[in-house]
Amino acid sequence: MPRPKVLLVGWDAADWKVIRPLIDAGKMPNIARLVRNGCSASITTLQPSYSPMLWTSIATGKRPFNHGIHGFTEPRPDGKGVRRVTNLARTTKAIWNILNQNDMRSIVVGWWPSYPAEPIRGAMVSDQFHRIATKFEMVQGMVHPQDLGETLAALRLNPEELPADLLEFFVPRALEVDQEHDRRLYSAARVIAECANIHTAATWLMDREPWDLCAVYFDAIDHFGHGFMRFNPPCRSWINEREFEFYQGVVEAGYQLHDRMLQ
Repeated sequence: MPRPKVLLVGWDAADWKVIRPLIDAGKMPNIARLVRNGCSASITTLQPSYSPMLWTSIATGKRPFNHGIHGFTEPRPDGKGVRRVTNLARTTKAIWNILNQNDMRSIVVGWWPSYPAEPIRGAMVSDQFHRIATKFEMVQGMVHPQDLGETLAALRLNPEELPADLLEFFVPRALEVDQEHDRRLYSAARVIAECANIHTAATWLMDREPWDLCAVYFDAIDHFGHGFMRFNPPCRSWINEREFEFYQGVVEAGYQLHDRMLQ
């Protein structure tokens, strides 16, 4: 009998207050099916609610003072300033390390923080892989095993490569946006492309690599919320009406995109 697999999907900042009305409207059918056939609940959080700290707690089952990740930055090894948080400060095992010790295989994609990628049985695509950069470069530690790097890099999507119909799903009047003075359309495209890079890497690996656990982390809902929640209906008195007309659907479209990725 084959060993059961576990798929762990994390949506940073996802909120049932947004999800449940979309379920009721028939706009998130895959989440609706999971809720109907399984269970759902609101969970508490830790304070301060810093994403790297929280998602390390999820991966380790421990609180920050036990696992060592406390925020978005960490001291540089030479003591001369700080840098973006890495997993090097983590002082305890994550679930994929425990499975590794028990001859089980994991696929980990985008988990925050997961750079440098750990040499586990299976594959790890670090949280540095999906980021949009002026000039993307596959560096050591971005992907494990390293020989997967070139293939996965070829699957990456840049904002300029998004299909027009996908962008218009988020901003139906995208062609009317004055992009010389309003960079929010590009901001949305960037988040969509980064989200696609995580999903593509995860599904490609799931189809081709043996695994017992697949853990995938998406931060796009959080970014859509920071950038566009002010435009989510209804339109408040202090919101520019034309901007509201452009961007009122971005948050909802972001949730719907994540639902479709569950198919």
